[in-house]
Amino acid sequence: MKKLTGKGKGRDYVIDNCFNNNGDEKQDYSCCEVNSSTSKDSYNNHTLGLQDFKDANIFTSATKKSFNNQSSGPQIFKSAMIGNSNEVMLDIDHAYNNN
Repeated sequence: MKKLTGKGKGRDYVIDNCFNNNGDEKQDYSCCEVNSSTSKDSYNNHTLGLQDFKDANIFTSATKKSFNNQSSGPQIFKSAMIGNSNEVMLDIDHAYNNN
């Protein structure tokens, strides 16, 4: 099986530019589970819509430019589990911002 990666500076990112809300509608990831060792430019809320991660489990060890709310719409993380407790967190860079 071929490993899918996106090229990052000095690192390959498994999830690259995914799960972003670019519209005005609700994006519902509540109760979803995503397993990826690295995430870049992902899980961002760019426009007016709601982005809901309530009760989601997102296992990632390196995060860059992700989980940012760049809109006037809400981004909900209530009871979400983000990270990987079985692996040392590698990097958190430009993440979890409310712009």
